[in-house]
Formats: sequence, structure tokens, C-alpha cells
Amino acid sequence: MDDSLGLPNPSGPENETTIIVSNSKKQRGPNRGVALEEHYRTKGKVSIFILEGLNRPVGEHHSKLSREAGIIIRNFAPMQIKRWDQVSDTDKDILLKKLMVMINISIE
Repeated sequence: MDDSLGLPNPSGPENETTIIVSNSKKQRGPNRGVALEEHYRTKGKVSIFILEGLNRPVGEHHSKLSREAGIIIRNFAPMQIKRWDQVSDTDKDILLKKLMVMINISIE
């Protein structure tokens, strides 16, 4: 078939286009605990308060507790265990000691 407009024939091999589709979702980078490290280096341990009736951390640095706990668990918890209740008490104590290096927790 003659193309009177001079356009290339789309069925020819010279017009093949490779389309790469990425199924990966945009994600944030890993939390490295930089803010907590900076605080620990300049001001010492972070104090976290847990009020007895609330059973959750409160105060200026309460979010640092969950971030640091997540970092420690991702880096040091046994990977072959799928649920927290399957982690041995010995492993939990080791993880808690790592958490307590930079954080003071007081229950009031």
C-alpha cells in the first residue's frame, strides 16, 4: 500500500517501540532514625512518658519511640518468625535493651 503522505509504515520493524511498565509503587526511603541520633548526640537520651491510664507514649518525643522500635525490630528481630507472640522472651529483652540505649521510658 502506497502512503501518499510520506509517513512511515507502522507495521515495519524499524518502528517497533519497547514500552517498559513499572509495577513498583513509589515508596519513601527507610527510616534511619537520624533525628533521634542527632538528639542523642547533642542532648543525651530522649525522655518518653507513658501515662498509666492512657497506655501510650505522650510528650514532645513520643513518635521517636515507635520509629526507633520499628528500626530495631526490622534490623535485629529474627526474620524467620512471622508474629510478635512467637518471638522468645530472650529476643524481646535484647531488642528492648537496644531501644533503651537512646530512650528513657517512664510510666507515670
